[in-house]
Amino acid sequence: MKRWLFIAATLTSVAWAQAPAPAVISVQGVARVDSPVWIQIELPRPFVVFYPVMYVPWVFWCDEFEVRRNGKLMPQIDLPKLPLVYFGAFGCPGSNADFNGHPPPFSNRLPLHLQYHFTEPGIYEVRYSRYGDGSATSRQVRFQSAWTQFDILAAEPHEISAPPDSPENLRRDFLPNLLADRSDEALALLVTFHYHSDSQVREYAAAALNYWSASAVENQLIEALSTRGPTPVVAKRLASRASEFVDTALPYLASDSPLILQGAVEIASRALSESSTLSPEQRSRIEQSLASAIDRFEDFDTSTAQGLIQPLGYANSARVHEALWSLVDRHVAAGQALVEIAAHPNPQDLSRITAYMLARLPKDWAEDGTAHLIHMYFPDAALPSLRTAVNQARSPKVRIECAEELILANDPSGFAFALDAIEHDRSWKSRTIQMLGRFVDTRTYSESQLIRYLTDRAAARPQQQ
Repeated sequence: MKRWLFIAATLTSVAWAQAPAPAVISVQGVARVDSPVWIQIELPRPFVVFYPVMYVPWVFWCDEFEVRRNGKLMPQIDLPKLPLVYFGAFGCPGSNADFNGHPPPFSNRLPLHLQYHFTEPGIYEVRYSRYGDGSATSRQVRFQSAWTQFDILAAEPHEISAPPDSPENLRRDFLPNLLADRSDEALALLVTFHYHSDSQVREYAAAALNYWSASAVENQLIEALSTRGPTPVVAKRLASRASEFVDTALPYLASDSPLILQGAVEIASRALSESSTLSPEQRSRIEQSLASAIDRFEDFDTSTAQGLIQPLGYANSARVHEALWSLVDRHVAAGQALVEIAAHPNPQDLSRITAYMLARLPKDWAEDGTAHLIHMYFPDAALPSLRTAVNQARSPKVRIECAEELILANDPSGFAFALDAIEHDRSWKSRTIQMLGRFVDTRTYSESQLIRYLTDRAAARPQQQ
């Protein structure tokens, strides 16, 4: 009996793999040329379709549409493949959802017009497929609809409605609807959402710019820069012309808005990186303005300060360099400040970074990675500093990080530190063994084997610098 049950289960599994379960689809409301076309999707409980699942408007993750007209498949809109940031756990959204028969608003529908552009009225066909078995990487069809006819009617004049206050309603309904309208008016409204307080709305609006031509987008962003100030999106899109717009951006370095301030910092920093296009007077004025803005970074929380510091990596300036060191001295997002300092390697910085590592307190967990940083940017020149810090740093975590970098360089000092931690049962022994797992399978080594392994390597002749 058990054998037959096993065979039946196997056959069921094979049948499922070859025959997707049915899904039912229909067009929501009336579909018109250059207007939103939403496809309503009915899946068996407890499965639910969510949108958006990431900040890229045209990516539906595990869900897919095919559209044909007169029996021929239509091509999708040609859009770039952007790095994806998924809102939620990695997997097919709704795979295990159950809302007691009452799914949340705006679920179980997808905006077909964001993948296919309908420019002519007529009769079309659409087929929906959901891939995956709970895993977003599976290409196995789990549910599929029949080819379903729908009508696209001629376009009609319409007005853009007022946007809602809710960020979720903006991302799930208003902005997808706005993207069906490729007019300059719609683009101008879309650009205003780059100033929105919700980061996911800003990310969605930034990706949505790809539905317009580069020249149309640039014109709107220049207008926004002049009237509302720079944002990171504006700064990145106008990066190649930073020196042209730096005078417009500089007054915004005094802004109380972290978003506007970050955009201004990025434009000013990028302009400094184009030193050949700047006069000495311009360069001095930009450096002074940036240095003054950096002094205010401690007024913001760590995450905001890190975002403000990051664009400074473009600015290879002595004045900005010292302003970054002032952040390290004041422990204001010091880890990010050190990243930007090290991005322009200066031998004189190595001793200052070493002193910083030595002085770090054990509680300073948030600012780790300095050992890796100097080893990456100063390669062999960093080894003496790492040897000093592996023995003298106040923070065990810093010492462990230094040991790891020394082991990567096959330097005996790193192996000696790990050996001491194990032989003398230091309080950081377990973390050291965990770190060694990168180099040797510690699960298969007894402690005595690990000690012999480290002893051999710690006794090797030190490399000469």
